[in-house]
Amino acid sequence: MLVAGDGPLGHAAIDGKRLRGSQHETSPGVHMLQAFSTRLQATVGSLAVPPYSGEVVEALKLIRDLPLDGAVVTGDAAFTYRRIVEAILERGGHYFLFVKANQPELQAELRHAFGDDSPLKGRQPPRPGY
Repeated sequence: MLVAGDGPLGHAAIDGKRLRGSQHETSPGVHMLQAFSTRLQATVGSLAVPPYSGEVVEALKLIRDLPLDGAVVTGDAAFTYRRIVEAILERGGHYFLFVKANQPELQAELRHAFGDDSPLKGRQPPRPGY
């Protein structure tokens, strides 16, 4: 599903959720992935994530269908993959992805890459088991 609008998307937030009540004994439930434009105040893309697939694979399909020229795409740690970032950039968009404490290796790489300018500066790495 895509929504047409006048002008750029602005901020497009991508997230996936399992639909409440859709899981039962013979079904793992319905998992949906959506893109929401804050400027248009509407869902601009939506698709079901098949049980044999995952959010990253489906997010690539969703991103490739969105008019991202000038848009800023946000997503949680589930979308911190090079292929996702490359797809956003190829579509003319920008990205801001969140890295959580449950990704200590990625956090360490960011600290190293940004050095003194790292937004993680001064934050302690998570303790093992978190």
